[in-house]
This record gives sequence, C-alpha cells and structure tokens, in this order.
Amino acid sequence: MDKKMIITDKNQRELKQMLDGKFPIAIERISLSSYAGGYFGHHWHPELEFEAVTEGPLEYQVNGHVFELQAGEGIFINSNTLHWARNLGEGGGGFQTLRFSPSLLGGISGSLIYEMYIHSILANDRLAYLKLSPDVMWQNKIIRLITDTVEVDRLRREGYRLEILSNLFGIWNMLYSNAAHIARDSDRQVLNMERIKKSIAYIEHNYQNQITLDEIAGASAISKSECCRMFRRYLRQSPMNYVISYRINQSISLIAENKYSMTEVAQQVGISNSSYFTKTFIKMTGMTPSQYRRNVLKIQ
Repeated sequence: MDKKMIITDKNQRELKQMLDGKFPIAIERISLSSYAGGYFGHHWHPELEFEAVTEGPLEYQVNGHVFELQAGEGIFINSNTLHWARNLGEGGGGFQTLRFSPSLLGGISGSLIYEMYIHSILANDRLAYLKLSPDVMWQNKIIRLITDTVEVDRLRREGYRLEILSNLFGIWNMLYSNAAHIARDSDRQVLNMERIKKSIAYIEHNYQNQITLDEIAGASAISKSECCRMFRRYLRQSPMNYVISYRINQSISLIAENKYSMTEVAQQVGISNSSYFTKTFIKMTGMTPSQYRRNVLKIQ
C-alpha cells in the first residue's frame, strides 16, 4: 500500500489538488498511519484549517511551538502557517479536517465581511494556531461543528452545502468573538518564521545533493550560528539533523516502490554511505530498510 506524502513547492507551500472555485472547501477524514513514517512534514497553505482529533495522541509543531493533542481536542491553523504533525500512539492517529478558502465566508479583499471579520484574524500573527479544548465551552462548540460538518458532507442530503456554510459561519463567529484578546506577535517573530521557511525550502529542494550549513544559512541570508539557533528554537533540531530526517522520510516512498536496491535508495536521497543510511533509518523508524519493505509488501 502506497504511503501518502505532503508535496510542496520550492517555497514550502503545499501542492494539493486545487479547491473547487465554485465551493472552495476540502472535508476529509485523515489517518497519519497512511503517511510515510506516520507523519506529514513541514508545509503551509493559504487556506484556513480546522481539525478535530478522533484518535490520538498526536504531536503538532506550528511555527516552532510543539504540543500534543488528544482525542476529543482540536486545532485551528491560520492561513500561511508552517506546521507538521505526527502520530504518537499505537492507533492510526486520526483527525477530521476542514480546509477552506476565506472567500467561502465572503472573504474577498475589500468586502465588508472581509474587512470587519476576517482580515483581523488572518493578519493576527499571534493567532497562527489555536488549540481547541472540549473543556472550554466555545471551543467545544467549534469541535462539535467540525465533526458535524464532516458528517453533513458524508451524507450529502439535499441542500448540504447550505448546512456546511451555516456551520462554517458558526465556527468563524465563535473564533472571531473569542480571539480578539490575543495580541500580535513581534515583528522579530514574523521575520524568523520567514527565514525558517526559506531554509527549509532550500533543504527540501536540494536534499539529493551535498548540503552544507553555510548553504542553509545563506538561503535565509543569516549567519550559521543564527541559523542553528532558529532551527533549535522553532524545529527542535539542528539544521543538519533536519537534512538527515528529511532524507530518511523521502527514502520511505522509494523503499515502498520496491524498484531500487537499498544502496540506490540511499544515493537517491543524498546519502552516499549505505551503512550510515541503514543505521539512521533504524534510529528513526525502529526497523531496517529491508524490514520496512517486507512489511509494506505484506500489506500490499
């Protein structure tokens, strides 16, 4: 069974099938176990996203903040926000998600709805994300509306799109009414996130070649020491460790294809030493590349 992967462009923007311009929303049930390595990597997209966790725990990292979400909790991820998630439990790591364009709420720049009720959230850098707790009444209502919207989409009764819109307006109204107290991030924080995005984009589009710390730092026009500091602060690892983990993640799909030897797989992801590749793969996945391939072939 092929594993899913998040595909991004050179700027780390997620490349997904475009939303239907007539009704721009994607409603999905997702299991992280269906992704290579049980996680999806760093990416961002211009759409808004609301998620309700159905099977946890999950670890999220949003703009450098790391936290866990349990079943029954949820999250709001703002437009253009860098994030990733991985499964921490023995189950599938499941969640329901609504990913939609602000235009679905009348969010066209210059319109009354956009200027009064949407722009203030989109422009709030401190509101890159918001954990949703079932213990907070208004947040619990949002979680329930997410779940209800997924069910409405599944059943697709007459007029279901109107039901979906009604739910989205309810979700946004509660977010807008309760999030106004959150202060904006500093300009420094915003600048740091833009630098991180550029460095990650450089790594993920040059991982097949030799990469140096100088090059990673140069992609963001910062010093090597500043680059290391930002990676540790926002991604909880060094730049070179990110390179290694990304290479191993990329190797997973190649191994599953069963077309290449392990030496060829290692070379394709920029690792010239096959012994080092095997050792690192074991450290990250708990099994050898050959064991992973056998497990995948059994599933198929």
